[in-house]
Amino acid sequence: MRYGRGLPIVALLVAGCLSASTPQTGPPTTSAPTSVTYPWGITECAFTIVSIPVPADRLASRLPANFRVGPSTFSRVPSEAALDLDVYDCKAGVGLNETLSGVDYGSFYTGVTPPDELREDGYGAYFVKWDFLVPDAARRNVFRAAGLPSHDGSADVTVTQGVVTASLELADAGGFRFTGTVGDLQPQAAPLPFMEYTPLAGPASLARWHARLHDARIGEGAGEVELVPGSWVADLAGSTRVPATAIAGVWNLDEADVTFPVPWPA
Repeated sequence: MRYGRGLPIVALLVAGCLSASTPQTGPPTTSAPTSVTYPWGITECAFTIVSIPVPADRLASRLPANFRVGPSTFSRVPSEAALDLDVYDCKAGVGLNETLSGVDYGSFYTGVTPPDELREDGYGAYFVKWDFLVPDAARRNVFRAAGLPSHDGSADVTVTQGVVTASLELADAGGFRFTGTVGDLQPQAAPLPFMEYTPLAGPASLARWHARLHDARIGEGAGEVELVPGSWVADLAGSTRVPATAIAGVWNLDEADVTFPVPWPA
């Protein structure tokens, strides 16, 4: 299950702003930026998710206000606190209202319990997502202009007869390499609608991601992950080489959108 590297998972446009030319007689006024929503999605993906046990207080220090650590939906470690590292190699995707082919993706995230104000009916899992891969410069710069931590880099995943190799490199944010094994791929019991939140740089706000994971075949296993020395992920894990659990296989992650900014106190 090896699909070619290509375009990023999402392509966005940012609406421009017009400023009034009439002189103001009073103090300047400011208004909250207008939120925008764009479609995104990835399909026919080979994937690996690596879970590293991390003390809950370390993870909590990186969360937005009023988010709580856990539960870790994809982790197979005996702990509610885990840092998840994922990598995708997909045949297709959706972005900028067009179909994309050859889509690489990857990110760092953790399972969370969000505040009630940010929960939505029908979603069975929640995550805070930090750094993520957008290998196309034009689209990556659109994300960055909005304060999202998108990065240049590369992703690769191969699952062959139960042997898994996966890697993710994010410029300026580190990455990982994983080698391990998984059992036979089993069909997903039911679709999983989920949401992610990404803290934005600058004013106190978030990006909100919706998605639906479906038609998956998943194997469970374990192995060793190597983390980039000096990266915040390695610092959080406390080592550059750690044992980790993993799931791997194939799935679709679509019926999705991303909205930003969503105001939220820092």
